[in-house]
Amino acid sequence: MMITVGRLRTLKDRDILNDGIMPDAVVAMPESPLLHPTHGEPASHQDVQYLRAVEILLKRQNDFEQNY
Repeated sequence: MMITVGRLRTLKDRDILNDGIMPDAVVAMPESPLLHPTHGEPASHQDVQYLRAVEILLKRQNDFEQNY
């Protein structure tokens, strides 16, 4: 029998299980719940978290392309 203890840590040695992970961008959930798309369907144009993620990724891509 082998027993191990695993720890989840960030690159900056923060304990993920105790400290959690703070997102880069906090987007408030709308008051009315959205229906989640089923697997393979595109996300809703009303999904504010999805739209914010796309906005951030497109900005990072544009910044990267301008610098390289």
